[in-house]
Amino acid sequence: MLAPPPAAPVPATPAPDLKTYLVQDGDNPYDLATKFGLGEETFLGANGLNGDSVLQIGQRLLVPPVNGVVVTTQPNDSPRAIADQWKLDLGTLLSVNKLPPDTQSLLPGEPLMLPGAIPAVHVYPLGDSSDTDTSADQTVVKPAPAPNGIARILAAPAPAPIVNTHTAVPRSGPNNFPWGQCTWWAASQRPDIGGRVTGNAASWLYSARAAGLPTGSVPRVGAVVVYQPGVQGADWPGHVAYVTSVAGDGVHFSVSQMNFPIWGGVTYRGSWTGPGVGFIY
Repeated sequence: MLAPPPAAPVPATPAPDLKTYLVQDGDNPYDLATKFGLGEETFLGANGLNGDSVLQIGQRLLVPPVNGVVVTTQPNDSPRAIADQWKLDLGTLLSVNKLPPDTQSLLPGEPLMLPGAIPAVHVYPLGDSSDTDTSADQTVVKPAPAPNGIARILAAPAPAPIVNTHTAVPRSGPNNFPWGQCTWWAASQRPDIGGRVTGNAASWLYSARAAGLPTGSVPRVGAVVVYQPGVQGADWPGHVAYVTSVAGDGVHFSVSQMNFPIWGGVTYRGSWTGPGVGFIY
């Protein structure tokens, strides 16, 4: 009798110590990063902000446990492959994410902290931003796809720091996300979701699950769709949109969205289901 094949390893769930913080009167990104012992690049990158972002009182911010990048795990991810891709110490990666030493694979769709990785965001403008168009400086060139569906964010050096003194201002409504961003639009269409999730667009799926909201891979009218970085045009923070219609095949659907491709502008487009596409209901 042939011996049964060995059982596939059970994917492990990363559990980095991610906290949330509610913005108070007088807060600004630079002081908050210092308060939590983080580099501003890490703090802004985890929250989809930039050096010119003005915080809103009551806005929820994600606080990573260490400097680095927070990504969402993808199907077939493994700690060894991710550590090799990002040139990270495997032991540190496992320790920060509270994973057993023998972990072979990771459950997809979960937050993973990459300690020491450099966020792909220009935190500060180069030169005088009032006189210089820095749009070219903010372009992120995506790397070629890596094997095994590993979550990808292009690492980039950060310019010399300039203190951000933009303080928090009162909110004009219940939306906790910066106006003009895709997250603001999705939260305005579904405030019941927007009021319970945190972080940049890519983190909404696991943030929603942590808040007890239903999620899945099937499009429904009225759902918020979450695109992981690099999926269907999403940039490094990911992208979220509001589902306006679903085709009869259950695969294709239409969305309304903001900041794609025009910041502050609402646009419409067709989309489809697949890897890196999830829904919050």
